[in-house]
Amino acid sequence: MPRLCWSGHGAKHRTIRCCLDDIDDSLTEVLAHAGQVERAIEVGEPLVARLAGRPDADRMRAGVHLRLARAAVASGAWPTATEHVERARARVAAGTDADLAARVEVLAAQVAMGTRQLDRAAEHARLALEMAQESGRPEVVCEALEILGRRARSSDLVQAEDYFERGRQFAERHGLRLWEVRALHELGSIDLLTCAGRDRLVRARDGAQRLGALATAAVVDLQLAQSLGSCAALHDQALETAVRCAETSRRLRLDSLLPFAVIVQADVFAWQGRREQMETAVTHALAVAPDDLALQGDVSEVWGEYWTLQDERERALTDMEPGIAALRRSRTWGIPIFPGLWALIRTVDDLGGDEARAEVRASKAGVHALTRVYLDYGDAVSLGRAGHPERASELAAAVVARVDRMQDVDTVAVLALRLAAEAALRDGWGEPVRWLEECAAFFGALGHDAVVAACDRLLSGRRRIRLPGGLSEREAQVLRLIAAGNTNRDIARTLVISEKTVARHVSNIFGKLGVGNRSAAAAFAHRQGLVSD
Repeated sequence: MPRLCWSGHGAKHRTIRCCLDDIDDSLTEVLAHAGQVERAIEVGEPLVARLAGRPDADRMRAGVHLRLARAAVASGAWPTATEHVERARARVAAGTDADLAARVEVLAAQVAMGTRQLDRAAEHARLALEMAQESGRPEVVCEALEILGRRARSSDLVQAEDYFERGRQFAERHGLRLWEVRALHELGSIDLLTCAGRDRLVRARDGAQRLGALATAAVVDLQLAQSLGSCAALHDQALETAVRCAETSRRLRLDSLLPFAVIVQADVFAWQGRREQMETAVTHALAVAPDDLALQGDVSEVWGEYWTLQDERERALTDMEPGIAALRRSRTWGIPIFPGLWALIRTVDDLGGDEARAEVRASKAGVHALTRVYLDYGDAVSLGRAGHPERASELAAAVVARVDRMQDVDTVAVLALRLAAEAALRDGWGEPVRWLEECAAFFGALGHDAVVAACDRLLSGRRRIRLPGGLSEREAQVLRLIAAGNTNRDIARTLVISEKTVARHVSNIFGKLGVGNRSAAAAFAHRQGLVSD
């Protein structure tokens, strides 16, 4: 066979080669954004080598390096990401290409965030924001605002929400649907930290799926599963969501996400008292990422909650200590809540609780609203032990009222109350008898016999007169207000609790009394002498 000869066809050959390079350049970008990291590298690295022979391709080479850096960021390969960012920076002539320079700076900010150089990340992001606004690069503006919001989130949720909302509005104005979804995702993440609901997060997940941003959708599913796990009635939904996240992670090879999707399942099993399934899930997660410090923290959370529910607090503390040590060394972004449980147990059991609470408050874990529930109950316990029962009672009442305004946090909130109630009973403050009875009823319905037995031991000889119909004192309060003709909104305002909490009490009252409406419930209250005729 004769050799092919390109004589006379050099221009055509170069044109074809350039077209193929352009196609691979675009493909690298698509793969990087889709989270298909290995494929992006497979296409991008040979492209960089080919472009080395083209004197006119410096800008394209820099762009490919940035795409490969983005792919490396997605997989957590920080040394690789750093290398490609610096190789891209080397190809940017100083002051001659503000557009490319802005892209370099925003990727440098991403790498700095990933390696926990937070102040440096903010510096790169501010510089990228300034450059992008000058060069008219709207997607870089959105990314820089996102990074600044993430930096602020560890200490100032109000400022973080402002950055994310600016990014969302900017993306909406410029028709950048993916960046709008990402900003909505970040806003939803703040809602989770404040226990303000999941509406924005669900909208972000649905939007990501419509856009084909499956990696983003998987991350949102992980957060949704974590949030759903804090409510006993939503445990099945939490498991379903976590399983879906794990399946997506396997399909897209999102190795950094998979173990956390599995450990969420373990956490739900812990709340359900299903030890065998819990241990299997923990083993699976650790097999995927045995050295991940954030995962070690999540494993500590699983075991800490499990042993606390078994009323074995010493074992809970022992199993949470490795997680606390990992948290001290971790450079990851997670915001766990188990340090709050660790600090509250140490406070109730008088094991250096003041120091433990101070450490957790100063850490990234202190941002989460549920961590603060544990810590504030711990403050009340400390006040009661120090001989300040009135201040302890006021603080505990404020925490109870705050929890009532949160959405779907009953498992964590009631566990925290059970621990605080023990100290309140011992030191004479708050309403420990009512609290322990409510905790026993809640955990009894979930089959946690060890918690119920512990509450019964504490209450032995100290129970109040039983109310008719098996009502708790709070339910009796609600029933009296129903009998007086109050609406749920009126009751919420009177008792300083949320309407959702009132609705739950009303449903419980109807179930216990075997009635189907407010009139029948009111009639029962009058017959039993709970209200004056």
